[in-house]
Amino acid sequence: MRQLPQPDVRGWLAFTGLPADVQAAEDATAAADYERSQTGVGVRFEYNYSAQLGRVRSFRRPATDTERHLLALLGHQVPDELDTFVHHYTQAVRHRFWPDLEED
Repeated sequence: MRQLPQPDVRGWLAFTGLPADVQAAEDATAAADYERSQTGVGVRFEYNYSAQLGRVRSFRRPATDTERHLLALLGHQVPDELDTFVHHYTQAVRHRFWPDLEED
């Protein structure tokens, strides 16, 4: 498992070689995020600041256990409650960011 060179438009959790169970969890979250972004069901879009992309239209949701695990592996101090901000850079490219961690 290796983090891809940063900055990457997908954000910090751009990896190669994830274990199959972690990849499956990430794929399921990506599909759910895409569905939310297309239907707007259960989300509220707002403009938020990503250190990498600047001001972007995004929605927030609680960080998944897999995201929390991967962020911790990258050395972040992950708080008990953490929101993931999701912006679709294109229909196929999701950018996730965590303003609470960007100053780590």
